[in-house]
Amino acid sequence: LAFDAWLGSQDFACKLVCRGNHDPFRANLRNAEYVTRITLFDINNSTFRVLVLPHGTYSTDLSTLVASPPDIVISHHPPRGILDTTYQNKRAGSIPLRIALETNRALNSSRLWLLGHIHEAAGATFVEDTLFINAANANPGRATRIVRSHVSLDIDTTISSVNNDNKLIHPSTSNHPSKISSIPGILLALDLGLNNIGAAAFCLDTDQLLAYAAGNDVVHAVRSLGLEKTNITLVTEGCDRALRDDAVNQLIESGLLPRQSSDAQLVAANHWRKHLLLPRERTNKQQAKHAARLIARQLIHNNNLNHSFSKPTTDAAEAICFGAWAIRELRLSSSSTRLKLPPIVSRYTNGNIALPPHSISS
Repeated sequence: LAFDAWLGSQDFACKLVCRGNHDPFRANLRNAEYVTRITLFDINNSTFRVLVLPHGTYSTDLSTLVASPPDIVISHHPPRGILDTTYQNKRAGSIPLRIALETNRALNSSRLWLLGHIHEAAGATFVEDTLFINAANANPGRATRIVRSHVSLDIDTTISSVNNDNKLIHPSTSNHPSKISSIPGILLALDLGLNNIGAAAFCLDTDQLLAYAAGNDVVHAVRSLGLEKTNITLVTEGCDRALRDDAVNQLIESGLLPRQSSDAQLVAANHWRKHLLLPRERTNKQQAKHAARLIARQLIHNNNLNHSFSKPTTDAAEAICFGAWAIRELRLSSSSTRLKLPPIVSRYTNGNIALPPHSISS
């Protein structure tokens, strides 16, 4: 088999293949272990634990499956409600896996959960401290062709989940840097709301969008980006200085920002919207938020992040737009000559925001 030959060309000590819903119960793979039953693997002299949950095993009582947290969970199906939205806008994840996630303390303490099955839901998201990655690389619907590259991960195998170290995993794909911390100079844009926070990271040297996230608290949102606290320029959107100061202090106390970030710039939403949106797009908040989601789709596509992340929330979309505007302003203000830069937003001749042909849905 070509797939078995490809597995043989991969230079890894341990290779696991998790059975999917179109896979046979038995397969002759010489270059990997084909897993068809629930199995817990101890890797690297039992310091690294991988739990595999193949297709056809979800009728088992999973609530008491493991007593201590595995470092990685691999399942063919996603738990219901996590990276499982079909092109018909329906949730198609496994209900038993979702119940197990909510009732089994060991499962919901794992650092990484790898899954697939719903091809059009490929991407990554955090649920509390667990990173979920839908690594499906086939076309939407019934698989007929490969449309995305594989997903690769840098993992420190000397660290186990029991150490509660949140820097265990650095996700990457062929279009996404494996470690954002390795990029010199980061602009961190925060959209501060009372209930939700949007965050976006840009490279100061290239203006490239690197990552985006959202959460119900600022620490979770920023931690999801995978930044280190050195060489970060922080800009925040909002009008409430007390809210800004509280968010910054939380990030500093959590070790996510250096102390000098306490003077983060605060910019009102209407200010960046005036430069980025047309008058008709800022008639009211709903119109402005819709335009921000469309612009974010465009910027995500332009920076090759379509298949590296899940669909952005409105808060993340506004952080992306605000950050793109902020990094442009920094570029203009630091230049001694008047720069002629291309517009941030590409538009059709009628003024509508140009959308990429195969972008994620809004």
